[in-house]
Amino acid sequence: MLLLSKIDMVLRFILTIRGLVEQEISIMDQERSRFPDEANLLVPDFMKKVIGEVTVQARQRMRLISAPE
Repeated sequence: MLLLSKIDMVLRFILTIRGLVEQEISIMDQERSRFPDEANLLVPDFMKKVIGEVTVQARQRMRLISAPE
């Protein structure tokens, strides 16, 4: 039973991170600057996920560092 609860916790964590990454990707898409002379720029989905994951990890790290002890 303890193993199942740990597996459940890990799965919930993964789903939370996945949701946060999707939010970061949405924010990136909304805040992206488009330049007048820019050709069509296509960013592969896997690259957006990598950048989103790095952003989520950086935000979590900043929260840990700035949290009062």
